[in-house]
Amino acid sequence: MDNHVYFQELLEKAASFYKSIEADKVIRIIAHLDADGIASCGIFSRFLLAEKRKFVVSFVHDLRQEFLQKVGAEHYNYYLFLDLGSANLSGLEKKLPNKKILVIDHCYADKQVVVENEAGDAASAGNIVQVNPYLVGIDGSKEISSAGMVYLLCAKINYGSMDEAVINSLGVLTLIGAIGDCQDSGGFTGINKILLDNAIEKNSITKSQGLTIITDMNQPVHKMLEYSISQVLPGITGSEAESFNFLAGLGINPKHDNSWKVCAHLAEEDISKIKAALQNKFMDKSFISNLYGDNYHLTSNFALFGNNLREISAIIKACGRMGNAQLGLRLFIGLGSLNNMVSVGDNATSNLASLAKKCSVEYRNKLLAALSWYVKNKDSPNVMKGNGYFIVNLTSIRDFNANLLGKAIEIISISGEVQANTLVLGLAVENNFNVKVSLRYLGQDKESAPKLDRILKEITEQINGEILGHRHVMGALIPREKEMDFIKIARKVLESRAMEEIIR
Repeated sequence: MDNHVYFQELLEKAASFYKSIEADKVIRIIAHLDADGIASCGIFSRFLLAEKRKFVVSFVHDLRQEFLQKVGAEHYNYYLFLDLGSANLSGLEKKLPNKKILVIDHCYADKQVVVENEAGDAASAGNIVQVNPYLVGIDGSKEISSAGMVYLLCAKINYGSMDEAVINSLGVLTLIGAIGDCQDSGGFTGINKILLDNAIEKNSITKSQGLTIITDMNQPVHKMLEYSISQVLPGITGSEAESFNFLAGLGINPKHDNSWKVCAHLAEEDISKIKAALQNKFMDKSFISNLYGDNYHLTSNFALFGNNLREISAIIKACGRMGNAQLGLRLFIGLGSLNNMVSVGDNATSNLASLAKKCSVEYRNKLLAALSWYVKNKDSPNVMKGNGYFIVNLTSIRDFNANLLGKAIEIISISGEVQANTLVLGLAVENNFNVKVSLRYLGQDKESAPKLDRILKEITEQINGEILGHRHVMGALIPREKEMDFIKIARKVLESRAMEEIIR
């Protein structure tokens, strides 16, 4: 049978779970704080409001043991985990033994069974029902987001609570989640492509080719280059001077009349020059294929953000990372009115949009500050380069937001000309007691990458730390007093893993 048929069986199990919840029971929702998690929660919350259901929402970066312990002591019976949970099934079973749980996640599953005739067994384990595309052989890193799965579930269990127009509008929001997880890289595929085509057919979205780093047509051109953090431009991102130099080298005047030239002022010839120059400058970089491609625009504005889906997704992600995921959620559910969700709304909507944009600016500035710190400290003991690894210790940066650690080390490693196939490790202070750790693999072929969970476990278990994250993006919490011990052990382990890769 086709994998999509088995995927429908997973959705049926989730639908049965929802139908089993008594109408007067509160549904406890715990969602990931990135764009996909917020979009997932926004879609499902909008559905629950239409169903007149009661629900309570929390956003988290990860499912650490202390948090699960608190959740397990709550009086709610029904739990829904969105865009996280598949890597923590054992912890959920242990800490929430008497709860009924639905997990909707597109990351690698903890108890993964990818065999054709056992989708049902893989989807249900004890008190947990799991919807995960990997269980039925669908690539969750590319073909569908958590928001997409939530939308398909809501469409399946909708019995007239929402009309077709509303359902279609929610379908558009799935793409915001997918873009937030970079699933549009190289163009949408799989179920994401089906959702996109449906949105285009319904005239909710338009698609055009262009520079993907242009998201705000009213942004000055030199700032578009300087502030490019979704797609890092080594040597340009974070530097106003280099942005000016880049444009000057192309003969593009950054001024238009007596003000700065904004992206809307760029002629096709200018865009072609920028495209060619970036391709020439970064031709040996793996990300160059993503600099020019499909751009997606809503046919009506989203809460004063404009209509570029990449910009909207980036703003929503920033809300989550800066501790304001609830703000992103309120924008998604439109203050109870879907019309406000996708159009220029009232003063309340305007105020929310203004706050969200402020979060986005703070998010960008924090990341650029981390990059600036690296430029000044790249030869210090806080930056360590070895055979196959790169370690950045950000614990000396005052007031650094540990939720930004993963993105910060991504920007630093790309800007720092770190070679492909390198293990990148970052550290940042989370609070007075803990240091947060992030381990990533810098390379195109994620499937052949070293097993990050095994590597980080080998390091962390020696100092009584806690593993977080999933296969491709691993994290950990370690006691603050163990920071230097951790780094010492990490260098040995990462060096040995690099040697193993060479021998293999």
